[in-house]
Amino acid sequence: MLFLDTYPEILTRFPEGRFSLSLWREYAANIAEELPDKIEQDVSSFDFLQIGLPVVQAALQQQEKLTQAHESFLLAVRGLEVNLARLFPDMPDAIVLFYLGLCDSAGYATTLAEKPAVLLGVEKIIELGWCDENAMKGLLYHELGHLWQLSLRSVPSQNLPQERWLWQLYSEGVAMAFEQEVCGNPLTFHQDQNGWLNWCLQQESCLKREFYRRILKNESAQDFFGDWNNYQGHSDVGYFLGSRFIRFLMRDRSLREAALLPLPCLLPELENWVQSPTFP
Repeated sequence: MLFLDTYPEILTRFPEGRFSLSLWREYAANIAEELPDKIEQDVSSFDFLQIGLPVVQAALQQQEKLTQAHESFLLAVRGLEVNLARLFPDMPDAIVLFYLGLCDSAGYATTLAEKPAVLLGVEKIIELGWCDENAMKGLLYHELGHLWQLSLRSVPSQNLPQERWLWQLYSEGVAMAFEQEVCGNPLTFHQDQNGWLNWCLQQESCLKREFYRRILKNESAQDFFGDWNNYQGHSDVGYFLGSRFIRFLMRDRSLREAALLPLPCLLPELENWVQSPTFP
């Protein structure tokens, strides 16, 4: 596993916390030739000047948070290869990059230089308040979980909204379960802030029924996913549900077996889960 830490370059490229897109392109190209185009394409779906730039600029001007996030990154990767080799011997070799992105994502499972890669965007990490060691570890392990599953199987075609949202619930659930296995706690959630987990646990029965209803109706479940969306005032609820769904599947399967289920098998399993009692 290759760990790329660009924290020193972030400080030197953007002195006194001043952001420049042209300087960022040079900085990103110095990491990997394809990185600037990859990230700029990723943020083309929103107005970077109005939405992304303030987040990037704010991160650069919060030196204490930058330093805290960097120190947490160093702690998160310490001994990681040994731990992964013990828990997930089929984990693919990967690049882990700590860098300044363009407000595209805190964690991004992708490829870089034709290798599996996790990109940790410090600007988004600071915005979300995930600078502490536990949150950083959870975020990193979650994205590695995506890489692990993608190394085992291909992503099935998803022609209907039902299939899209079912796959998102399932794949995010696998990544959450992977994160929890590495952390050694089935109730680890890097999203847990301000009572988020307690609320999700209290509302679990209602949440899974509502998600299942939308699946059956081919309705959007976008408000369950992404920090920019929320369901009843709580963001990322779909990550909680995904984790609980995978834990249900793991009653009589390993995580690896659960991660390999064909897409057509998921809907009946989802129905079984929704109809089952909530478990601890």
